[in-house]
Amino acid sequence: MIPQYYRLQLRKEKTFFSTAKRLSTPNFSLFFTKSTDRFKTTVLVSKKVAAQSVRRNRIKRVVRSIITGVFKDFINCPYLVVVVVKSSIVTTTSVKIRQELSLGLEKICIKS
Repeated sequence: MIPQYYRLQLRKEKTFFSTAKRLSTPNFSLFFTKSTDRFKTTVLVSKKVAAQSVRRNRIKRVVRSIITGVFKDFINCPYLVVVVVKSSIVTTTSVKIRQELSLGLEKICIKS
């Protein structure tokens, strides 16, 4: 579970997607903007990826647990990051997801 201090609440960020840059990977689209204070993140899974809410929630739990495992390396990276999951994640292993997500976050933090 991502600590609440590091969770991004998109409802409060009205203009996030209009100002964000995008980094695409085979299983994710990472939207990011510079933050004023700290790293924050959230995960989005659309109904097109998984029609049943049970599957969407499971995908979110898996991705959040992976982010929790790797985000300690990116705490000093001052970005707001939204992870939008693509439909190809359904058949991908968690090891591949972890590699892809950590590589994407590294690319974002290198740009700072």
